[in-house]
Amino acid sequence: MVLGIHYCELRAISSYPVDDSPDPGTIPDNGWRGRVTYTGDSEPVASVYLWCLTGQHPAYRKASVTVPAGESARTRALCPLGRPVLGGGVRATGPGDASHAINSRPVDTRDAGTVPDDGWRGAVTNTSDQDLTMTVYAVCR
Repeated sequence: MVLGIHYCELRAISSYPVDDSPDPGTIPDNGWRGRVTYTGDSEPVASVYLWCLTGQHPAYRKASVTVPAGESARTRALCPLGRPVLGGGVRATGPGDASHAINSRPVDTRDAGTVPDDGWRGAVTNTSDQDLTMTVYAVCR
């Protein structure tokens, strides 16, 4: 028997980089924000992890698409060649309580290898009656 949180009760809504610091510029390089909903009875634990790097600054890429009301959509943000993906996320803006992330993962697209290190793919289901904008973020070495 397995005890713990049933994953169907914990749903990722968004996970994306933020620019919350008074540093110059608007690159979302100061932190990470995540949002989940939980419908169970126990006390769940959800964590967002952030690794800070030294050396060359990461490259940030993003791609946005419209998610029509009642539909799902996906897109991907690709890293510059030779700069593998370190992480990524997805965010839907609009009636956010009526959407949820259904996919957020690294992808392999353009190189000869099979390691998923070329960018980030995200997908969102929009359960509202209004269009949403979904943005997928890639943080690249």
